[in-house]
Amino acid sequence: FLPSYLSIFYVIVGIGTAIGFLFASFTLSIWVDPGVEPSNLEPEDDNWVGAWWIAWFVVSGFLFLWATPMLMFHRGNPHTPSTITE
Repeated sequence: FLPSYLSIFYVIVGIGTAIGFLFASFTLSIWVDPGVEPSNLEPEDDNWVGAWWIAWFVVSGFLFLWATPMLMFHRGNPHTPSTITE
């Protein structure tokens, strides 16, 4: 089973990296202050500063949604011998 788990792990890492690069290219094309568009800069200019921080909020939201069901599990397994005798 170990080769299957490792191959699935590496495929997910590769897909995650590709999605990260695509998402970064999208967020870096937005000016750092999303409500204000600079008049003398284009995204192709060297002085352009992209909104890199948007990805942090989106990813943290996904991680929060992913972790919420994990908080609903028991702290320990109720069927282990140490908890049955108590």
